[in-house]
Amino acid sequence: MGQFYSNEKYKHLWADDKSPKLVHVTYMEKKASQHPRVLSSSDNFSEIVLVKDGGGEIYIGDQILQVGPDDLMFYNAGIPHDQRTAPGKPFVRYAVAVTGFKRPGCRPNCLLPDDIVPVIAAGKLAEPLGQTFELLYNLMAQDCLGNEKTTHYVLQALLAQVDVIVSAKQNPIVTSEREEIPLATRVRAYMDEHFCDEISLQDLADRFNISSFYLAHIFKKQYGYPPLQYILRRRIGLAQTLLITTDLPVGEIGARVGYANPSHFNLIFTKNTGTSPRKYRLNYLN
Repeated sequence: MGQFYSNEKYKHLWADDKSPKLVHVTYMEKKASQHPRVLSSSDNFSEIVLVKDGGGEIYIGDQILQVGPDDLMFYNAGIPHDQRTAPGKPFVRYAVAVTGFKRPGCRPNCLLPDDIVPVIAAGKLAEPLGQTFELLYNLMAQDCLGNEKTTHYVLQALLAQVDVIVSAKQNPIVTSEREEIPLATRVRAYMDEHFCDEISLQDLADRFNISSFYLAHIFKKQYGYPPLQYILRRRIGLAQTLLITTDLPVGEIGARVGYANPSHFNLIFTKNTGTSPRKYRLNYLN
């Protein structure tokens, strides 16, 4: 027998006591990792991802980090992110997206300050946190009458667990004094705004008054991708988002992300995701 008393000492997590609203909850098994989400971002919500199995490299903003089981990843609103699964280690993960909140010390709809490393080990709390993720996912899958209220409070419990982990283990990002890093960051910021436009490597070099060779060198050194590959992955990432969140025709989605020729869009999308746009939409929504 055991009995425990609450001391009821806690602080509110959210400014104005406005708690986050659930956008979606996702469970990705090993099979689904064969067609991963590509470089993407959202201006309207943040995501928390718990890695259950597998691992690899994760790219979040200016950070390239190694992740594995029991790690928490934070995708703040407006920050591009991407993953590269390690050979033979496909990701198994839960993800929750939330919106409509302001956490003290953070931008609106952001769960971490931008100067904190966005990967944190859950440690001993990984198991109970995973159970809360699973409960939230199962409640959403059942779609029963009255589930909205239950899922709201389960979400708040999950976010409280995450806050305990973040408060105990957050580490500041160590910035480098190397001159080329701010330049690479400016180049990336420009591409994040214009990746659907027609842009060549020489266009970028001319805009920043440097040689195309030097631009390609510093950008790949900082982000792991050549500049044009980064643009391609941003386009595919946006296409994936539009495929699963809208009813737009595939051809129109291709045109929106910079591919006016539907056949060329289909070829590029399939090469980078392992499946066609139509099949991706069907597989993801089912």
